[in-house]
Amino acid sequence: MWLALPWWGVSWLLGSGWQLQQGSVWPLFHSLGIASFAFVWFVVVSRRLLFARKTTQTFRSQACLHFSVCCAVFLMALATLNARCWRHMQGALDPQLEGQDVQLVVDIASLPHFTPQGVKFQAHVIHALLSSSGIEVKAPQLIELSWLDWDAPGSMDLPMWQSLYPGDRWQFQVRLKVPHGSLNPGGFDAELRWWELGIFATGSVRSGKSQVPPRKLGASWQHPVDQLRHRVRTNIEWALKSSDPNAAGLISALVVGDQAAIDRADWDVFRATGVAHLMSISGLHVTMFAWLASALVAWCWRKSALWGFAGALRWPAAHVGALAGLGLAGFYALFSGW
Repeated sequence: MWLALPWWGVSWLLGSGWQLQQGSVWPLFHSLGIASFAFVWFVVVSRRLLFARKTTQTFRSQACLHFSVCCAVFLMALATLNARCWRHMQGALDPQLEGQDVQLVVDIASLPHFTPQGVKFQAHVIHALLSSSGIEVKAPQLIELSWLDWDAPGSMDLPMWQSLYPGDRWQFQVRLKVPHGSLNPGGFDAELRWWELGIFATGSVRSGKSQVPPRKLGASWQHPVDQLRHRVRTNIEWALKSSDPNAAGLISALVVGDQAAIDRADWDVFRATGVAHLMSISGLHVTMFAWLASALVAWCWRKSALWGFAGALRWPAAHVGALAGLGLAGFYALFSGW
């Protein structure tokens, strides 16, 4: 039975891949029905397969049973992925709301990315009202907003614009739309990225004279990791703002994963010199951090035995260092935006 696990994994991948080729998503009732049937099929045939191993059935009979189990796994993968896509799509933006002004009460749910033209951030929607009628409407739970200064450059309240902080609750008048990305073959698939993050609407903050001005409603403890990242990034910028602003953006990118802090001119230099991949936190940075943390913790653990710590004699320093390196590397990956 254990030797069949790789084939079950291949069957699951094939079922998932088959679903990704479909032009539409099945209704939830169909997905749950097929998944239930496939699960019962899997249990029954697996029991027969276990019984067949204790008897003298032919190799052909056992092969048919194995193939039947793989078919059941294939259908379970196909149906469960359809059900997950159906549930995911329930948060899509209502087409009637596209292009209309909506009053939103949101929590800042990500690290704000500042540019000379404005700021972009993800927001968790708490409450939504249609600006024209005041009727409560249903908006996607997670959206991506842009607060730009296109209409009247230099007229925005810059201190308010830069006071966005993860976890804060704001009131905005926004105009939402369905996410759309570029259709360049081989290029970055922005729509797939939004789908993975659960973002079903993008929008822009309306801050003109005829619109309701943005207003901060309060702060909260939510999104503590992004709050810590924002605090560290702010300290880096204040420490290096006067001496070397470009270095501040580079260090912020390597410490907290804020690649938007690097200037476009610097990115051109990195691409020309072939080191652009080193400017984004990747497996190389996480592995190097894990190795350094593991070595440092193991050294301290060995020294603690000389300092009279009895627990150091019960656990090998190599094991303690490896576990500590794994935990600290996981924290570093989480802190840098995963």
